[in-house]
Amino acid sequence: METVSLTNKKEQKINHKKKNMLGIEHHEITHPKVKINFINEPGLNSPPFNSGLLSDIYRNIKHQLLKQMSSPFIMVTSASDKEGKSLAAINLTTSFSLDKDWNACLIDCSGNLKNCIQKLGVKPTKGLLDYLDSDEDSINQYIFNTQYDSIKLLPHGNDHALRFELLTSNKMKHLIYNLSKTLPNTIFIIDSPSLTTAESQFLANQVDHIILLIEQGGTAISKIKSLINEVADNKIAGVLYNKASKISIT
Repeated sequence: METVSLTNKKEQKINHKKKNMLGIEHHEITHPKVKINFINEPGLNSPPFNSGLLSDIYRNIKHQLLKQMSSPFIMVTSASDKEGKSLAAINLTTSFSLDKDWNACLIDCSGNLKNCIQKLGVKPTKGLLDYLDSDEDSINQYIFNTQYDSIKLLPHGNDHALRFELLTSNKMKHLIYNLSKTLPNTIFIIDSPSLTTAESQFLANQVDHIILLIEQGGTAISKIKSLINEVADNKIAGVLYNKASKISIT
């Protein structure tokens, strides 16, 4: 995977002097648009994203990530299902969207019935799987603008019998390689299935930074250690303990 220098990207963005906080000019690429409707759900950071305990927690997580990041891809996964990783992916996305140097794009690879895109009040629509199953080279019509200039969405798309094969295809690998060129100045947050799945392990090999979400007291330590051992040590950017007395990252 291509390594992208964060310093160079920041300098590029400062020099570009964007008027609308987008990393591209509108006449170059046009994306469809959807409206985000934040639901009142515990653990979800709602607009304006910059006040309250959750905002402070994820601002700190963002700061720690930026200090160690070498590429703009962050995969959010978990040790098992239903540990709150989709909410964490959304909160990271909104936190990065506030940054003056970066936009944020939330990519739904989870395939859950109540996935991260639907948690944002966006109805099921075409997306990643539709692109991977098509003959199209351009991803542009599957990436959605929102009413927040600095937030984009790449939905999961229509379910497919060959979902595993699509998510682990060369086309998916090339997509991750090229996304930072399609959307410069953007941090990509990937909401992945739990790390126990083969597609999540494939995605882990394509990115440089992984946040592992663990429900406090819900997953055996031996299982956690086993999962961490399955990916390169330097890829685990942090372990996020959720549903505890407070959210923390190590």
